[in-house]
Amino acid sequence: MAKLKSISRTPPARQRARRLPRVAQRKLLERQLLEFSEHAQRRIARELHDGPCQEIAGIAFHLRALQQQARDSRSIHPDDLSPILELLQKAVRHARTLCHSLYPVDPNPNGLRVALDQLAAATAELPGLACSFHCPRPLDVHDREIATQLYRIAQEALRDALAHAHATDIRIALTATPRALRLTITDNRNHAHANGHALPDMTPQLMHHRAAVIGARLHVAPGKHGGLAVTCELPAPLPPLS
Repeated sequence: MAKLKSISRTPPARQRARRLPRVAQRKLLERQLLEFSEHAQRRIARELHDGPCQEIAGIAFHLRALQQQARDSRSIHPDDLSPILELLQKAVRHARTLCHSLYPVDPNPNGLRVALDQLAAATAELPGLACSFHCPRPLDVHDREIATQLYRIAQEALRDALAHAHATDIRIALTATPRALRLTITDNRNHAHANGHALPDMTPQLMHHRAAVIGARLHVAPGKHGGLAVTCELPAPLPPLS
């Protein structure tokens, strides 16, 4: 009985000790996710203020001038409307860009492929940087949540490669096997940054969280030819692929 008593007394303490780091990590991740969300909201608010809001204010200014012109019985020339049209077009472009940042993946099955291709093309326009997207065959992801989380993982890995590792060559690949759908982002960062700990504290945790949400596995490791490789693999059963 004494033996049974000692066995029953020690495991709970050990279990609590093991659980403490996990609870702390979860609370830290929750706090980081909240901070990330608030940062994203501040960024959107700033872009709305500096973009569409300023352009709408400019439109209002021009319309008031035209209104006064009409009150003074002065004729309004078609060229007087050109500044208003230009501001409207800019406001529409900014609004579309904001919508794309909120929902970057089109709901169509090929939305992920298109979005990743556009992400690589936009990144490649930066000076001194090469970025490519490789998808050897059409892969249509019908689950929008899966497509969106995979895109965000690629976006965050790419942002890290640019902002923290100063990579100059980044490659995004979307491939599939009978067992899994795989997203890989590789870069040519130097050896000092080529390990999973080189990523900022929040970045790998967010990517791991995104992968866990869709039932995928995320692996961050040095690349085969140097640099860093971020791989997200979604195992079978997969959403319908074509």
